[in-house]
Amino acid sequence: MKSKLLENGVKIALAQMDVRPGNPRAQGLRAIKEMKEAEARGVEVLVLPELWMSGYMIGDEHKSNDYVRDVRHWTGKVIEANKGMKVVIIFGSYGTDNPDQTGRDGTLLKYNAAYVVQGGKVLAMVPKTLLPDYRFFDDDRYFDSTIWRALRKNQSIDSLIQPVPVLIRGMILKIGVMICEDMWKDDYALSPGHILVKNGAEILINISCSPWGWQKNRKRHQVVRALVKELKVPFIYVNNVGTQNNVKNILVFDGGTTVYNERGDVAVTAHAHADEVIDVEVTYGMSTTDSVEPSDDEQSYFATRYGLRGYFRTLPPAMRRTVIGVSGGIDSAVVAAASVDELGAENVTLVNMPYGSNNSPRSREAARKLAENLGVKDYRVVDITASVDILATTLGVQKDTPAHKHLQAVTRMKVLSTITFEVGGVITCNGNKTEGAFGYFTTNGDGRGGIAILGDIIKGNVYRLALYYNSHVYGRKVIPDESIKDAPTDGLTSRSDPDPYLYGKVTAEGVVVKGYHDELVRAFTEFKMYPESVLELYAAGTLEEHMLLPSGQLKERFPSAQAFVDDLEKQWIAHRTSPWKRAQNPPNIVSSRSAYGYDRREFQPYHDDAAYFTDKYLDLKRALLGKAIE
Repeated sequence: MKSKLLENGVKIALAQMDVRPGNPRAQGLRAIKEMKEAEARGVEVLVLPELWMSGYMIGDEHKSNDYVRDVRHWTGKVIEANKGMKVVIIFGSYGTDNPDQTGRDGTLLKYNAAYVVQGGKVLAMVPKTLLPDYRFFDDDRYFDSTIWRALRKNQSIDSLIQPVPVLIRGMILKIGVMICEDMWKDDYALSPGHILVKNGAEILINISCSPWGWQKNRKRHQVVRALVKELKVPFIYVNNVGTQNNVKNILVFDGGTTVYNERGDVAVTAHAHADEVIDVEVTYGMSTTDSVEPSDDEQSYFATRYGLRGYFRTLPPAMRRTVIGVSGGIDSAVVAAASVDELGAENVTLVNMPYGSNNSPRSREAARKLAENLGVKDYRVVDITASVDILATTLGVQKDTPAHKHLQAVTRMKVLSTITFEVGGVITCNGNKTEGAFGYFTTNGDGRGGIAILGDIIKGNVYRLALYYNSHVYGRKVIPDESIKDAPTDGLTSRSDPDPYLYGKVTAEGVVVKGYHDELVRAFTEFKMYPESVLELYAAGTLEEHMLLPSGQLKERFPSAQAFVDDLEKQWIAHRTSPWKRAQNPPNIVSSRSAYGYDRREFQPYHDDAAYFTDKYLDLKRALLGKAIE
């Protein structure tokens, strides 16, 4: 039976706002402000995001009884401020059945809950039912769910998942309130949405705190459309913007707040990354709008920009500047472009640190041009030749050896550290995800810094980001051709050996072509593949197709199956033996499905077991190479 209210329209305000995690006072005051303004505008329902009062990514702060009580205190202030108002406010906070009850870990029991409040009265405290326990989500560590609540009360889950009746213009609207994961029903044994509609919900409202991820919004649209087509009720999704972090990963929230009509079509969307409150007349038969999804490159750019913004919000104002070692290569060039874009050229120092003939005149010129193109006045050239040679002589280190390369990298970091002490700010770690995956960096050199801006971006996508900065952000070629088109090298030997990996690269036509080792990193990290799966695809002749690589790339690089196997094992060993190095890396901005840090949780295996190869891999290897394996 259709709701008469929804036939005529209900004015609902969607508060897609920036959360200040760990600051209930700021969150409470903002909620009260928005509530008063919504009441004045004639809004009938105001919706704020999940865990609005506490913040989501605050780690074990959730376990502090003092903090929990303060969150409850400010939750009470918001409820009190709603007295005498007609507007219904729905917002996320800690919920409880008994304020003194402790949970399984001995701290105060709490739900990740939604409060539905009208006239200063709590109409319902709705706990989250489905608790995510993957990636950086650890809800079960901190919260109880509807399922635990049902067990304690000795009631059925269905009886506790009920719509909330609210009085609007003398009529009742039954709102089914869901919290984030509750709508991703395909991955669980029960569907809160189906239970809510079965129990009489006339509209579903989902409050979320869901970080941006590659193609995340496309997937959400698919899930909601499928759900709504079955349930045939309007659906509202409200998410926050800004950033939150777990120290090792910076999570970017893009909003994506959306109203879907009862057919599952998109009717209204908020602007991506915008802190805004939009009023919507929600009714049956709402007309649809074209939901144009930004390109992957545009999303990567905004994640980088807002990730940087969120990171620097964690630092005092005097430190909101960067000191960047620029080599003339693509990684440091993109880091410099990103820093100037967010912080301004006046807050960026660029330092080129050549050593003898290891750094070509062409690369030095590329670094100089980069600074000029970006308008960075504080550009410095610090020749490290004398310093490195003195130390090399003292230590008996020969040129073009690993020790000599290490000495150059560490010396460059000492230079940057000294300059940072002079000007303030943080040193950037310019490494990309491909290098990090294989431990291809110096722990006390280029692996150091305050933030790894490209730490979750594979090399090929660094090139794509560079092209985007030139064409869309700056509208001119700020990153020089030399940085984009020249083959990358480490610049640490007189031989100028190219980097040992098949990265993505830019063609003469300006197209980024995927590289095998970039995609191998994605296979190991995002798709959790072991070498056996890679070798199986290679043996079947479908690896290039599976990785969307150019035809013939593998044959050109690996003329024989033995060469391919040798490289695969080399890279697997490198990946498995370098978690200790990655653990010391600075925080990165999450861009992929699996970022090093708290997202991809690693362990340091025993050395003899680090490069473990499964029995299936060994069988495939025997069959492919046609010989016994020692």
